[in-house]
Amino acid sequence: MEADEADAGSGPIAAMGGQLCGHCGGRCCTAGRDDHAFLHEGALTDWLAEHPGARPEDAVAFYVAALPAAHVQGSCLYHTQQGCALPRERRSDTCNRFRCSPFRTMAEAARQQPP
Repeated sequence: MEADEADAGSGPIAAMGGQLCGHCGGRCCTAGRDDHAFLHEGALTDWLAEHPGARPEDAVAFYVAALPAAHVQGSCLYHTQQGCALPRERRSDTCNRFRCSPFRTMAEAARQQPP
């Protein structure tokens, strides 16, 4: 997948994308239900690299502490009515980079508009 300004979470395409995701309700997050929020060993390794001296148990504790009191039924455990409970930098690459078909269509149309 091509990186674009939406990957950085800023700019007009990202803003429109946020509105689109809010309208949709994050249906793509339901795929995270069966794949443990797409969090794998790399997420823990990244967390540990950013926290020198921390233990693997500390990384696990961070992700457990981030679990919301309530999540969207049938979706990722971090998916709340307000969006993802994890800070963007702690989400999986899959979550940060996935763009559904409507998002890609909207982004392409926005790019074709004159400035």
